Order: sequence, then structure tokens, then C-alpha cells
Amino acid sequence: MFILPGIPDGVAAPGNARTYSLLTNRFPDHTSLYVRVQDRDSGIVYATYSLGRAIAFEEPQAEIDHTNQLHVLHCSAPRAWAYSRIGLNGELLAHSSFMETKTRPRLVRATNGDVAVRGGIVESPAAERSRGTAPKLSARPPGLPKDD
Repeated sequence: MFILPGIPDGVAAPGNARTYSLLTNRFPDHTSLYVRVQDRDSGIVYATYSLGRAIAFEEPQAEIDHTNQLHVLHCSAPRAWAYSRIGLNGELLAHSSFMETKTRPRLVRATNGDVAVRGGIVESPAAERSRGTAPKLSARPPGLPKDD
């Protein structure tokens, strides 16, 4: 379990800090990685949900950026990595997949506090890759007369 503190913008008062926790749950056939966002002082849990399957022998990477958003990169399958960005109230702000190439994906922090994934290659969903490249199966071939 990782526990990382996050503080909402402009809030420095005690009792307003968020705690990000990364938890694993081992099922008989796989392991899943979960994120929980809570205010420990008040006991409020803003969200708890699965970030997907995880390979247990690879520790997930977690970083908090300058806006206090949590960035998580974890191995989801052999040579496949899942990247998630979570906001202070537990909302999933971004989710994408990376494939290992000659380099393994990793989280890096820039000098300005931004966090990004370096290495690997972004895997785009099949629907995005093929959009606009092939006609629908239901489309009539060009040049055929219309049905009346």
C-alpha cells in the first residue's frame, strides 16, 4: 500500500488534506490495483475504484504533480502498462495504455512540477486507429444504383 498526501489548491488548514492510497486485491486468477482518495481527519472517503489488473511482481509508480493530482503507472500485462491520473476528489482525469518498446515506460517529474510518462509507446484503442480508414460494412459500394 502506498500512501501519498495531497492538498487542495489554496487550502492550508489542517483537516483538508487528501490521502491517496494504492491498494491491491489478489483474486484466485489475477491481482487488481485500486486507488482510494480520502480525508483521514474527517473520515470522508471520496472514491475507491479499480485501476485495472496488475502484475504483482512489478511495483506501481506513483507521483503527485504540482496541482496535487496523483499519477499512477503500473504493469497491467507482460510489456503493457496502464497510466492513470486522479484528481483530489477521486475523479479519474485520464487513463491510457503504454506498450514497452526498447524502453520501459516510467513516470518522470519536470522541474516545474509536471509529471509525465517517458518511454514506451502510447497504445491507441482500435476504434481510434481505424476511424475513417475503412467504410462501414453496411455501406453500399460506390457506383451501385439506389434501392427504391
